Amino acid sequence: MVKSKLTLYLIFLVAVFSNGYAQVKRIQVFQKDAEIIPQINIAATVVDTTLPQPKLRPEPEYTWGLENTVNWNCDSIKTVVAGANAKVVLFEVEALYNNIERWGYVDSWKSSATFDDLPGGVRISYRLRYLADKGNDEYAFSKWSPVEVSIQDVSAPFITRFEIKHLQKSGGINWIIGREIDIQITCSDTALGKVKDIIFKEESEEVNAETKYTVENPVSVVDTTIRYSVYTSDHKQLKLILWVEDLAGQPSLRDTIEIFWWPFEGEEKDVLCFPNPFNPELNERSIIKCNVANATEARIYDLFGNLVRILSKTPDDYFFEWDGRNGQGDVVSNGGYVCVIKNALNKYCKIAVIR
Repeated sequence: MVKSKLTLYLIFLVAVFSNGYAQVKRIQVFQKDAEIIPQINIAATVVDTTLPQPKLRPEPEYTWGLENTVNWNCDSIKTVVAGANAKVVLFEVEALYNNIERWGYVDSWKSSATFDDLPGGVRISYRLRYLADKGNDEYAFSKWSPVEVSIQDVSAPFITRFEIKHLQKSGGINWIIGREIDIQITCSDTALGKVKDIIFKEESEEVNAETKYTVENPVSVVDTTIRYSVYTSDHKQLKLILWVEDLAGQPSLRDTIEIFWWPFEGEEKDVLCFPNPFNPELNERSIIKCNVANATEARIYDLFGNLVRILSKTPDDYFFEWDGRNGQGDVVSNGGYVCVIKNALNKYCKIAVIR
């Protein structure tokens, strides 16, 4: 009976050991120092807990891609070790994940080591120690540094919605009213990734500027509305480019909206026509935008005061469109024309036609 219990106990110990440290697979990924290693019996070198403990530089929560470079300050470590009457011979650095330990020796003058082919979505623990020459052919390892942890993020975030509230479209042109616009954004990362920054880039003839909005508490899915103030002057075309970045610094693909903005009613007295000039033979249209309440009719005149075309729209629409043709459907001649809003003769704009 005693023998049977002893056998079971031994089987239990074997099982515990086989599920613990015995299953850790050590893989050397850095070459040994050719000059110093042959002189030292590394396997027999002990750990001297009185030696100063090294530190790795802090790791980000997420690291982009399948490789990671860990860093430390070799000069600072060597200075502290020299104060303990020892000399750093080399560094040993390791990365541990999924019961795999990747490690290697690094020259004493280096302050970094790069691990590649790392798995995505896994917490990887990094630590560092050094081999010290204490004099009189005595060598010892320091204690390991505190562990730094990072996750390899292999997937970039993506944008699923980029819309401007109250955006109006006419003749293939996007218009907004007022410099302050509300932008609706939905963007995502994988379950292990988190969106950190939302970036706008505004491009026009007079502006090239980036604006970054940082997510206060990064999450995998962001669904928000951001108030953005346009830098470009009114009545000028601009591009608004959007992309997002995750905690690892990976950018999404970029999305673009081209727009014009129009001042609020009361801020602008004139009627706006765009493009101006335009070429009707290239299927271009002049978009005529006005702030006149309930305006439903506009009239195109040539410079001699002859009526060329009557345009109409619904009361709730801001836009008239002119295709550059007269009332008989013929393309008008090159030259200047005037668009006058019916019942508001002081509301007009000049339009140039170039064929």
